Amino acid sequence: MFQHDNVRLGLIVSGEIPKDYLCTSVVLPNRNIHAIMEVLFKKDLGGLWMDNNDILIRLRYALDLRDTDMVKIFKLGGAELTLEQVRKLLIKSKETYRYNDEGDDHDEIEEKDENIKCKNSTLEAFLNGFIILKRGKQDPKPGQPELPGLKKSENPNNINNMMLKKLKIALSLTSDDVLDILEKAGVIVTKGELSALFRKEGHKNYKECGDQNARNFLKGLALKIRG
Repeated sequence: MFQHDNVRLGLIVSGEIPKDYLCTSVVLPNRNIHAIMEVLFKKDLGGLWMDNNDILIRLRYALDLRDTDMVKIFKLGGAELTLEQVRKLLIKSKETYRYNDEGDDHDEIEEKDENIKCKNSTLEAFLNGFIILKRGKQDPKPGQPELPGLKKSENPNNINNMMLKKLKIALSLTSDDVLDILEKAGVIVTKGELSALFRKEGHKNYKECGDQNARNFLKGLALKIRG
């Protein structure tokens, strides 16, 4: 069964709301869920949350790229970045350290926090450049839509969906290839569940790709490419 990161929460306050009281269910973005759960249960959620820096780090590893390759790819995508800037993008943001599976020394975190925050537009530039690197620059044909991306009017939380779409294009992956990659990470989904992630936002069957599923895809991709 596909594990979507949007979950339904029903909170019962002990002593104030009867146990048989039907609470209203609400759908929240997974990042909001993680924040709420941490406050309620004072518990770290073990690496479920990713920011764009984390995505970029995982992409670099999965695609087996060097820092110099990253500079070239960013340039192809229209972003002129120095090697130093790219390396700072590849440093985890301080606020994501508490989601790591392993603990970090606080002083070491302070030293590592000299990073550059990776914006959605920066990550998109990298993905566009990777498409050009793998497939060459192609002008869209008349009536052909541009590469899938984030529009200002769209929900920025669909960055994971955009990443999946662009990697699918760059690596010429079929739906079966994507299913195989997810299976390598121990995730089994149906074609219907997968197709929902590639739907255009606003479509009745569209589903947001949560961070856990995005990370599983990148994990499976690393296993496929790096062995």
